[in-house]
Amino acid sequence: MLSAHQRWAYAGAGVVTLVLLAAGLPSGVATAAEGPDLSRFYHQQIKWGTCKGDAMPADLQCG
Repeated sequence: MLSAHQRWAYAGAGVVTLVLLAAGLPSGVATAAEGPDLSRFYHQQIKWGTCKGDAMPADLQCG
């Protein structure tokens, strides 16, 4: 059985660990709407096709 000192030490270490973990979690107050709008980046579509020009290799693709 653990002594009283060891029980308090383990309990204190557990509390410190939980506090540090909670400090690293993102807060529920911040929302995605407050951040930069990256939808243009994530929703972009590139149409690939052959490159124009006489000196271009046949397997080269341009977007």
